[in-house]
Amino acid sequence: DNMVMAVDSDAPAEFTKLIGCRLLRIVLKDGRSVPTMTTIFGPASSDMGGKIVLTTDKNPYGLAQLEWSNLLAPVLHAFQGKTVRCDFTAQPAEEQQPIMEDGPETKKNYVSIEMEIRNFFDEGTAVISQALAMAGELTQGLCSPWQNDYRECSCYYWASARPDFINIQPGSDGLSRGDNWLQKKRTGDYVPDDYVDSRLILYNELFTDWQKWLRFQIGGKDGPGELAASAEDDEHGDGSGGVC
Repeated sequence: DNMVMAVDSDAPAEFTKLIGCRLLRIVLKDGRSVPTMTTIFGPASSDMGGKIVLTTDKNPYGLAQLEWSNLLAPVLHAFQGKTVRCDFTAQPAEEQQPIMEDGPETKKNYVSIEMEIRNFFDEGTAVISQALAMAGELTQGLCSPWQNDYRECSCYYWASARPDFINIQPGSDGLSRGDNWLQKKRTGDYVPDDYVDSRLILYNELFTDWQKWLRFQIGGKDGPGELAASAEDDEHGDGSGGVC
């Protein structure tokens, strides 16, 4: 996100005032402007060939933060150790803000501060500068990817290749019935994903006993023997059903 969360303890007072503000763009010495946001567009219901700005109550301007490493790569490449102009919202802003210039109907909503871009690498080396990250900081928040992401991620990410809604059967009311693949007990009633719902496989269980909890899926259903194993283990109360 482009919100300023903290500043160095020895930073000038003008920097301290930026906490809670948002970096709107970086203006380079060669005249290029690098915005930190982009507008979210979607199809218009009245004109499928057209587009509208997708806004919500929490995002009234329909803006999305650009990914930092791609956004800043050309800036770091050409301007390390040099100063650039950074435009921040004039006031702390909970929501994303567009850049507004002085005009007949608008008032400039940003302040401009000249800032020096730190060197990414220590001089003469390929070692990432400790001014950017101390030893261990780049990896301290990383997860065990196939376990964390496999449990959590969906949409178009690689982990979405796993199943979700399984053992599907049509109901007499026209609705379908089935299980969440992460359900420990197959009931035919889908349990919505919840990271703390003990009816589902929890993170710590996936870390320590994935081979016990994950079950084979064939054609969108539990594989042969999986349901029987589940029912038998449920009777024993240990929940140790299925194999992977």
